[in-house]
Amino acid sequence: MKYLIVLTGIFFHLISLGQITRYKFTIRYEDNNPHKYGIIIINRQEVSTDGNGHGEVNIQNSEATAIVASPNTNIFKIKYPVNFVVNLPKNPSVAIDILLEKAKKIEKPVTPADIARLQKAQEQYLKSKDAQLVKSFEEYNRRLYDSISVLLKTRTFNKEKIIAGRMEFLPQISKTLDHYLNEAKDFKDAFSVMAISLNNKQAYDQLAAATYSYNEIFELINANKSTYEQAISSYWDSKELALKFSNLTEYALEEIHKPYILEINDAFIARLYGCANEKNRKRKKELEAEIAGDIQKHSQSLSKRLGSLGERIAAFLAILKNVNI
Repeated sequence: MKYLIVLTGIFFHLISLGQITRYKFTIRYEDNNPHKYGIIIINRQEVSTDGNGHGEVNIQNSEATAIVASPNTNIFKIKYPVNFVVNLPKNPSVAIDILLEKAKKIEKPVTPADIARLQKAQEQYLKSKDAQLVKSFEEYNRRLYDSISVLLKTRTFNKEKIIAGRMEFLPQISKTLDHYLNEAKDFKDAFSVMAISLNNKQAYDQLAAATYSYNEIFELINANKSTYEQAISSYWDSKELALKFSNLTEYALEEIHKPYILEINDAFIARLYGCANEKNRKRKKELEAEIAGDIQKHSQSLSKRLGSLGERIAAFLAILKNVNI
């Protein structure tokens, strides 16, 4: 089997002339220790970090995303964002989190075929309905951010503004959460198919495409959750509901994204590479059987967590819809 799975890749922007904005980054390792006094590459620029793992970089205003890379993958590699691409927040004072993983002694190779597959997956995603939907979310979220900012500055709350605010934010919060859940399910389905398709090129391509779709909506929620929390606190006049939303997104991050989505990189990718390069046919079949069984177990556990998330989302949205003014 020559078709290898890679869920991340490096893609380069052309930097256009124009105004710039200075963005903040927080770079840390999996154990939450900061990347002290180190170097990381952001949009092809070397960025130095301080003792707390904080770094800043100027980025063109025309850019909506930034590409993150390791200057030396023999020392550390980027674990999050999974596809090396982060959405830039509307508010540049909001720090962007980057998660690093210290390199293991044995590194799996990244071949030209891997990069080609990733580029193809990105191109397919950008043409998809999912990409257009997320783009519409991003544009609408920018307008919502502006509206809540004006409201907080003027502090002019009245019944009409509260109704208008709820009518703006409730559909957007609902669509965003539902889309995240659907993309996570699609990712789980694409991954679970691998159990019976370890030698099928199309299965790897579908998983790469599902990864891009999932990453985009996850990044969008991560970049806009503070805006949603502030809107809920203001328009629903409830810090408790804002906290419930925060807990909901935290559940998605801590109970689904980290232990199941990111874990695939550590638990399966190296094994798939090893299986692909195994020359002994008998051993290769044994490895395929072991990997297939573990994929099924991982997918089943992820499915249960997604079921729980779906119930939490439905319950939370029902509360928002039924709160009286």
